[in-house]
Amino acid sequence: MAKKRASTLESSCAPEELLLLQRILSENRFSGRHMEIGTAVGGTLKELIEVYSDRDCCPEFVVIDKFTYYEEQLENVCRNLRGKGIDPSTVTFWKGTSEDFYDRESAAGGKFDFIFIDADHRHYPVTVDLQWADLVEQGGFVCLHDYSSKFPGVIWAVDRFLKKNLNYEIFDRAGSLIALKKIGQGRIPEISKNDLHTARVVQWCYKKRTKISAFFNKNSRQFARYG
Repeated sequence: MAKKRASTLESSCAPEELLLLQRILSENRFSGRHMEIGTAVGGTLKELIEVYSDRDCCPEFVVIDKFTYYEEQLENVCRNLRGKGIDPSTVTFWKGTSEDFYDRESAAGGKFDFIFIDADHRHYPVTVDLQWADLVEQGGFVCLHDYSSKFPGVIWAVDRFLKKNLNYEIFDRAGSLIALKKIGQGRIPEISKNDLHTARVVQWCYKKRTKISAFFNKNSRQFARYG
């Protein structure tokens, strides 16, 4: 099967969602590292970097993505950045998933001021991505896209995270974007091995329930058709 091709170089965020992200960065003027998990074509990335265009030195942006979502994905991301006058070599690209880099970065004492998550929206991957919240400085932000009923995995993971980590508050929401602010230090790790195991189980149960529901819906229509 042929890989998908990029149909647009624009952000997948709605205008009001982008405005919220840009407002967070412009009001806080962070100097520490920023991370984007799941960049697609770099549409959101270029808009976030652009917030710092009036500064002599832009904070380092780190991007985690497998870059296998469609043909020439990384090349298109770089082309998208250049279109905004941004040198792609100033962005650090980590090719893979959160699981490939988190342990290494955590052991090295890595820190971030801002993290934007918009990758795999299932229960377990979102929970894995939320591990990076451990490395967010107090006063920093973790923002997640697609916090909506269309993506129950995102809602489940975020709601569980907030319930278990009271050192975060919902700063604001716009569309399907939810912005969490780290207001203090809490438990370490903020995502435990038990949390990861639970997410796996819940995702498996959700998948099975969805298949069973689809089966009965399909057959109920057939029964109604033939009486």
